[in-house]
Amino acid sequence: MKLRKIVSLLLSAFTLCSLTGCSFIKGIFNQDSTSEEVIEYTEYKLVNDGNSEYKIVLPNEPSYDEEIAALEVEELFAEATSVTLETIYESDVNYSDTAKLIVLGDTQYTQHTGVNVSTIPSDGFTVKTVGANLFVLGNGSGVVYGVYEFLEKAFGFEYYVADVYALNKNVKNQYMPKLDISETPDVEYRADAWGVEKSEQGTYRARLRPFQDTFMSHGMYHIHNTFEWLPKDTYENAHPDWYSEDGTQLCYTAHGDVNELADMQEQVLEKFKEQVNHYFGKGDYRKAISFTQQDSTTGSWCDCNACVKDMQTYGAASSSLIRFLNPIAKEFKAWLAKTYPGHEVTIVFFAYQASEKAPVKEQNGEIVPADSSLVLEDNLAAWIAPIYGDYIRSISDVQNANMYNLFKNWSVLVKQFYVWGYDTNFRNYLMWYDTFNALPDFYQYVTQFNVKYMFNQGQLYAYSNLTGFDALKVALNYKLMWDADTDVKRFTDRFFDVWFGDASKDMRTYYDSFINWSDKIKKEQYYNGNIYFEGYTKLHYPIEELNKWLSNVENAYKSIEGLKASKPTNYQKYYNRVLAESIAIRYALITLHSTAYNPNELSKMKQSFKEDTLKLGFTQFSERSTMDVLYSALGV
Repeated sequence: MKLRKIVSLLLSAFTLCSLTGCSFIKGIFNQDSTSEEVIEYTEYKLVNDGNSEYKIVLPNEPSYDEEIAALEVEELFAEATSVTLETIYESDVNYSDTAKLIVLGDTQYTQHTGVNVSTIPSDGFTVKTVGANLFVLGNGSGVVYGVYEFLEKAFGFEYYVADVYALNKNVKNQYMPKLDISETPDVEYRADAWGVEKSEQGTYRARLRPFQDTFMSHGMYHIHNTFEWLPKDTYENAHPDWYSEDGTQLCYTAHGDVNELADMQEQVLEKFKEQVNHYFGKGDYRKAISFTQQDSTTGSWCDCNACVKDMQTYGAASSSLIRFLNPIAKEFKAWLAKTYPGHEVTIVFFAYQASEKAPVKEQNGEIVPADSSLVLEDNLAAWIAPIYGDYIRSISDVQNANMYNLFKNWSVLVKQFYVWGYDTNFRNYLMWYDTFNALPDFYQYVTQFNVKYMFNQGQLYAYSNLTGFDALKVALNYKLMWDADTDVKRFTDRFFDVWFGDASKDMRTYYDSFINWSDKIKKEQYYNGNIYFEGYTKLHYPIEELNKWLSNVENAYKSIEGLKASKPTNYQKYYNRVLAESIAIRYALITLHSTAYNPNELSKMKQSFKEDTLKLGFTQFSERSTMDVLYSALGV
């Protein structure tokens, strides 16, 4: 897991601050939330009676990321203290241990830290104080992420989602923290799988600590793209054996024709080279190419005699895919080393639907490859996508035995994993999908297996508002991708305080009650955590529980009522977030308990539901249905 080294821990108890604006010190708790992490400070004042002598220092020729880092220090420092720091370049500096500099990136002064920046992994960083000076070192976005670490320690900064974050305000006096922290993310490539930040640009997206542009996708979409690499319109007439008998997938044995198979592999290899030349030729050194099967709800695969024989021999349909790609990967690696020395590119294929199962066997009580030819080349990765998992339960739950073993089995074949998880019910975005307690288990388990890339799909393409506490879920996903050992309770506590403001206590009461109820029905009722579950009943969500949660929401409205006159902007912000959480409850009351209301009451409930969802920007009911489809079904 990630290295996290805080050398000096001594002083100060911290408490929480939110966006409402306050002036006190934040709390950072350890993993079990039973004691507070305390930070030692230098003797140098970062802020002194509302002023600061510190300057931001950039390299003479700063990178884009270093410039973003400087902007973030300047903006958030000013928001916390009302002091705007000056930004200068390394050539403008007279360096000394007492110079009071915040140095961003690798400069001529890095030698004073004893850190070799070239050894810092991708997106990792070192934040270190030397005398009065602070150094933030890293490669690429690591400098930006190191800035956030400094701002967390100095001013309680913590980003959640949708430009909502914790930050101490009105700070007039603050010593520079004494820091020696090095971090690297648990998942190197962290993908946006909810889409809620898509409209945001620049610094706001950086605050989620994502990793962008993993795949070379120009002209080739990075998922379900095998027919883009080998289009049927281009090749099928001359090479019918390249395609499955039902025409839905490629045939990775070329129907047993060795010459056709060699031609097929050569064509794919040449296209991989073209893709690399296109990207590298313009200085874009992305790290992966995907060769991912076509999507199919039936999990189709080629059932020609050669493919069936291959599957019977090795015990899994994925065997033909591996045997197809392994020679390509080997030649591709040799070509890349010669053409672009020092660069690495991974070829990624899906272990999904029909290809999900790993071609392994049990031998003397151990899982081993079904054949030595099925061990993947080190530049070939399996993209594990367990679409049939139960994501509302821990991956170690007996109901997830297949998903649990899936990673163990593939680990004997592959050196690196890409992971595609699932984090919503794709047939109903308005009902709760309680993965909150299962998420940490999932991340902690899969990151044992050298996961390079994570995409935990939620309501990615909806561009819709969220209910059922999904905003918290989005924030948790980003946090756990960076640090799978995140103290989830502490993070959740802080999220509620910032997200709901004065309504936090009532909304946390609702959330805790929901979690307890959800745990109960998982144990006592048939409640399938599959991502397409539609069998919700009155027993799952009885009217008494729903009305109890609705009363928590009503109490939350009362808790923020005083802000309506004093801070109307904050009032509206918190009111809308509370209202959004009411949508799941009201949807369940309308659809599961319609007989409990007379026709006039039910009609008013439906109309109010429609008005509020429209006002709040709910656009999608499910993966394939808009809210208009739901309104029509409800008769409003």
